Amino acid sequence: MRTLKNTILTYLFSKHTALLATFMVICFTANSQAPDFVGIITYKSDYRLNMDDAKINQMKQAFGDTLRIYYDGNNYKQHYRNSGWLQEVTYLGEKNKYYMVFSKFDTIYTADCSRPDDNYVAIVDFNDQRQICGHVCYKLIMQGENVKKTYFFTPDLPLRQADYSRHKMGGYDQYMKNAQAAYLYLRVETQSGIQEYTAVKIEPKQLPGKVFELLPIPVK
Repeated sequence: MRTLKNTILTYLFSKHTALLATFMVICFTANSQAPDFVGIITYKSDYRLNMDDAKINQMKQAFGDTLRIYYDGNNYKQHYRNSGWLQEVTYLGEKNKYYMVFSKFDTIYTADCSRPDDNYVAIVDFNDQRQICGHVCYKLIMQGENVKKTYFFTPDLPLRQADYSRHKMGGYDQYMKNAQAAYLYLRVETQSGIQEYTAVKIEPKQLPGKVFELLPIPVK
């Protein structure tokens, strides 16, 4: 009887998974006809770190309480609001580099995004869904050796035409290969603790080219 029960449960689960997979193919195919998302997503930032309160407050002051990401094709910019240290990070797809601006320095610092910072394995879980800003989102885990990143992304905000295949840093190439869409939630877990970014506002809009222009200060 136990074997029969397990067999039935396995059958039902496989049927459910197959139907869900079919449904997802239909959804992604429909969204593949939609233009790529261009605009701004605003996220609330939260930090739960294995540190004393003073250091946690320093972290919040360093990275701010709000993250705004500007998306347009192969470029994106992360703007850290109310931050006393990291102000913004601009990614230019043509250069495949990060350009980082800090409040206390008069120099833009760069990072080569072709260099991976960890060995990531992508795991998509379509059974784990979440509603964020009115959109159904699906779970994608990026498991590294030193960090675990949990995303919830929505096919409603596709990024299918953008090419991030060279963006190895942060495992972003693997994320985009599997999600092909903007994320509305990100949880980063390390030995130091947890950082969370949850979308609170989505603004589809055309962005002026100057959004991705670098400040007129030295680049290092």
